[in-house]
Amino acid sequence: MRFQDSDFEERYNTMWNKIAVSADVQIRQLFGAKGFFSEQQPNYYQLLVNYAQAAKNIVDNLNRQSPMFDDKEYVEGYMIATLQSVYKDFSQYKPRIAGRYGEHSSCIELINKTLDWVQSFDLKLENLSESDDEMKITF
Repeated sequence: MRFQDSDFEERYNTMWNKIAVSADVQIRQLFGAKGFFSEQQPNYYQLLVNYAQAAKNIVDNLNRQSPMFDDKEYVEGYMIATLQSVYKDFSQYKPRIAGRYGEHSSCIELINKTLDWVQSFDLKLENLSESDDEMKITF
């Protein structure tokens, strides 16, 4: 069975778009917002949780399910792309949220925990600036 263009891939794409991409858009909108709701740490925290959990579900499920797929290289590439996105986005969030709430806030703890999770896959990820469109990755 192939993962590429399968119902599995479609479900993971839908999960990613509905949860992770939506959370990312909202987080970035809050960065530029002024007013009461933009200053509420729980808003950021819940969005970060949603994003991190969606990524973790996708990667964990694919790790578990990968033996049943014939296109293992494609599955691995899909997982790496997911991890790259998480690493890039959370690395960009960290200085902005730390500047607003401090290095010891619950949001920064969650960001650090998520970045540690990504790094546990033994991928060598380079730090990115906001202008970088892609990430170099090596094993």
